Amino acid sequence: MRRLALAVLASCVDTAPGYRLDVPPTPGEAEVGSFHFADTSDDVHGTCAPGGARDLSFELTSDVTQTVVFDTDPDTAKTTMPVAMSLFDGPCPPAQMIGCRVGPCPGVPYGNLAATLQAQHTYCLVVEEADPANAGDLVTIRMFTSGRTAVMIFDGNPVAMPGNTCSGDDPSAPPFSCASGSSAPSSAAVVTVCPGVHHLSGTVQLANPVAFSLHAPVPSGPEVACFAAGTSGAIGTPENLPGPQPFWLLMEHASPAVCGGFQLAVTVQ
Repeated sequence: MRRLALAVLASCVDTAPGYRLDVPPTPGEAEVGSFHFADTSDDVHGTCAPGGARDLSFELTSDVTQTVVFDTDPDTAKTTMPVAMSLFDGPCPPAQMIGCRVGPCPGVPYGNLAATLQAQHTYCLVVEEADPANAGDLVTIRMFTSGRTAVMIFDGNPVAMPGNTCSGDDPSAPPFSCASGSSAPSSAAVVTVCPGVHHLSGTVQLANPVAFSLHAPVPSGPEVACFAAGTSGAIGTPENLPGPQPFWLLMEHASPAVCGGFQLAVTVQ
């Protein structure tokens, strides 16, 4: 098995077995490495990438169960083409695909994939050309680790997802700045954002008030916005959200000792 440090990759040809990538258990951002598709071949098939797309595989293991976001560096000196990313259950070479994402940001040389990795389990991440006819071939991969599990992943899908302020993965979270009555446990949702400047909007259906605190690029990062929803309806923030990077929406019950379920849908415009 080839081991990959968090540094720039050397040129490579035989990509099928996959480069080993140990996923840190704590929140953070790291540049996984850079490579040229000209130095790779079309080893993996049956994904959402077009036929003939060349690829590179990474074998992943996380010490803790956590949600991780992989994307391409937006610097055009580091990434010159869009990519497709797919995640497979088990080691490389890949066999059983869990999910695949291609062209999340039309017209932009970018790609991303958010997924929850189970602790001490092996996965295979495959990065492929989104368009084999594209003249660019340089790609730099970044990784955002969270150290916690997102109960919702909003990556362009506007479908409402269930949450519950009676449960969460952080039992010691402090009250949010905009809701003094809010309290643990807190849960988290991750929102992936394309290059450019955007605004968050959405809808919530609830029976009890919910407080939201928005952070980037990891859950423990600086607070970008904070707001509470006391009734069902539209939610959103006026703050500019610069992409590409993940934004984390932390959620708590907004009133002391009053918690319950809710439905949340989030989009980025």
